[in-house]
Amino acid sequence: MGAGWQDACGSQYRPKGRTKAEAAAIGADAIIAVRLYYSEVSAGGSGGGILFVAASGTAVKLTG
Repeated sequence: MGAGWQDACGSQYRPKGRTKAEAAAIGADAIIAVRLYYSEVSAGGSGGGILFVAASGTAVKLTG
């Protein structure tokens, strides 16, 4: 899956490295208060399925 992949609901695949790069681009040193959300979609009893994972957090600038 590439960084540009998007599902039918508009959610976008965003690798962790991209999130870190975006935080650094706005001058942040860290990401805090990270929350993980997940949901599984069953594949009709075949034992397989898709796991959707999302994360959110707050980018912060640390002071000395």
